[in-house]
Amino acid sequence: LDRLCPEGFVFIWVQKRDISAVMTHMYRKGFVYIENLTWVQVTPANDLELGASPLLRESHASLYFFRRAGRGKDIELRHQRSPDVCLGCITLAAPGRRGVPEDAYRAIETLLPQGAGRFAELWAPAAVSRQGWERFVERSSP
Repeated sequence: LDRLCPEGFVFIWVQKRDISAVMTHMYRKGFVYIENLTWVQVTPANDLELGASPLLRESHASLYFFRRAGRGKDIELRHQRSPDVCLGCITLAAPGRRGVPEDAYRAIETLLPQGAGRFAELWAPAAVSRQGWERFVERSSP
């Protein structure tokens, strides 16, 4: 993480059961929490998507925004001018991988207006591209 993001921001999709572990890890790595966006997952019939979970059913995921503590203060960060919650159907980007809602990209691009061309998405869908984003795709083994 230190080499990938020496200063700047990290955005991580987190399920409720993992929030504490992610927060602890990011603080230990020198990042501080700044914001989050919640994606309420719905079915095409506009009902809550109730994904299987060992304890409670899951119907949302949160995109947590972290900033490197004490570094990159000169990076322009605008207040998000859109809601902190978005509704959307789950789409599969690849087998076992959920697609990212358009609202998440818009939120990041709004917060960091000068970031175009410097955004990176890890484990990105292979068949999708987005202007201003570098995408890193996991290759499947032959």
